[in-house]
Amino acid sequence: MADGLFGGANTKRDALNIENNFAQATKGFKRALRKAMREGGKIIMERSLELTPVDTGDLRKSAFIEVDTTSDPFRTTLLLGYDKNLELRNQYAIIVHEDLQARHKEPTQAKFLQTAAQEKADEAFKEIAKILADSLKGKK
Repeated sequence: MADGLFGGANTKRDALNIENNFAQATKGFKRALRKAMREGGKIIMERSLELTPVDTGDLRKSAFIEVDTTSDPFRTTLLLGYDKNLELRNQYAIIVHEDLQARHKEPTQAKFLQTAAQEKADEAFKEIAKILADSLKGKK
């Protein structure tokens, strides 16, 4: 009797094809997710840099965007910040960010990153969603 609907060489080959196709799709989605998160982060960071007080310019130069993906394609972390490479006790960015008594030349201010995240979150999420939707449609 010939192989049935749920057995035989064709089923094994089809299962492997499905598995390989899923692996490729997952890899592509993970790339798109990293790109989407970075682009969303850029929207927030651009606004944060506009609000960041300037003395020497070193604080603005220390800004960073980091996208961390794990082996799980659906778990990605976006980290935005300043002074990444300094020890916590030496982080000038924290002092400037949290000092509500300091006076800054407009439009700069304390809470520059927090304010930017609050102002630009919707725009960033929309950009992330657009990039992911385009990816699922096969657009780059």
